[in-house]
Amino acid sequence: MNTSNQPFSKLQGRRACLGQLLAAAGGLGGVACQATRAVSALPPELLARWTSLVRDKGGYDLQQEDLGTKGIQGWEGFPTRLYAYHAKKERNGTRKRGLAVMLNPAPEQVARWLLQAVQEVKGGHDELLAEKLLKVTSGASGFQFLVRGVHWEDMNRTGVNTAYTFRDGVTVRLKGLQNQWPTRALTEQELSYALDCDEADVMETMRYARIQSTTREMYRANGGTRPVTGHAWRAVVRQLYQAAWGQDRNELMVARARSLF
Repeated sequence: MNTSNQPFSKLQGRRACLGQLLAAAGGLGGVACQATRAVSALPPELLARWTSLVRDKGGYDLQQEDLGTKGIQGWEGFPTRLYAYHAKKERNGTRKRGLAVMLNPAPEQVARWLLQAVQEVKGGHDELLAEKLLKVTSGASGFQFLVRGVHWEDMNRTGVNTAYTFRDGVTVRLKGLQNQWPTRALTEQELSYALDCDEADVMETMRYARIQSTTREMYRANGGTRPVTGHAWRAVVRQLYQAAWGQDRNELMVARARSLF
């Protein structure tokens, strides 16, 4: 059982196969495959330094109790893992329990995406933009990609955490949760529901895509052409994240980097 705050990366080397790339182009779901990890084209010394900078940021706060692999429809062939955790202590001392299935990139993978994005939008390495992108990404997600489940967050700094439900790296509203984003503690049944409910239970797909809070507008401004209205945004996020796994380039990260200058 892994109880550290570092991402589970034994299977980090898996990357999208040709079928997944074709799926991304055609608007289909993920296709199961296994492939070797692509060798990074980034300068080794630069990559090593920025991997260390990512690691120094911390993050991965939901990786408290590793409950093992959990397969998710549309994510076949990727090392999705189920974690249990307790959120940060609230003003009354409460620590709410959460469950989340995640596909979290290791610090080196984050650094690869970040550095390639900066090079693509600036034509070369830009330290200031890289620092800005690292800060944005760390603050947006703690380098965590929720495939399913609940992330307890105190977005308004009130001392009370809210249960934000996720699907395919985007916040969603679910029919089966009263008030959709409750501030009360959730039952085990409700936590399991957030993991396993049907697609038909998703009422609304919100705006920001993990791990760097890319929006539909940023995706479009970066040249994205696929439909992103409503639930279609999650399909795009899923396909692009899967295509980026094990690679230098993450189109969602490129779009976010372009929005910062």
